[in-house]
Amino acid sequence: MARSGLATVFPQAIGLGATWDQDLIYRVGTVISDEARAKYHEFIRNNSRARYQGLTFWSPNINIFRDPRWGRGQETYGEDPFLTGKIAVQFIKGLQGNDPKYFKVFQLSNIMRCTAGQSLPGIHLMPL
Repeated sequence: MARSGLATVFPQAIGLGATWDQDLIYRVGTVISDEARAKYHEFIRNNSRARYQGLTFWSPNINIFRDPRWGRGQETYGEDPFLTGKIAVQFIKGLQGNDPKYFKVFQLSNIMRCTAGQSLPGIHLMPL
């Protein structure tokens, strides 16, 4: 959004995760997708189809932040898998909207880009 002009700025994901406020996260996703749709329609109206002017969003990053050496923890909702899951669902619902036939934007979650060498069960599931 910001690479295609002015956009509303929200705190980093780690700060949003610290709120534990699922309704807030839903509203953030809704604002982002509303702005995206408005910008998209303006670009189409002006016959502009450049990079960063579409409706595809690579967000949210739902990696679990367990190792500060990764260096990208601010892009995640934190180290709690339960909280991350709950918040990610609300953010995605806000992005996609509630129309039964059409999404407001197309969302692709980023997951498992860096797990500090841990296996999926070691990060996301209860110890066996």
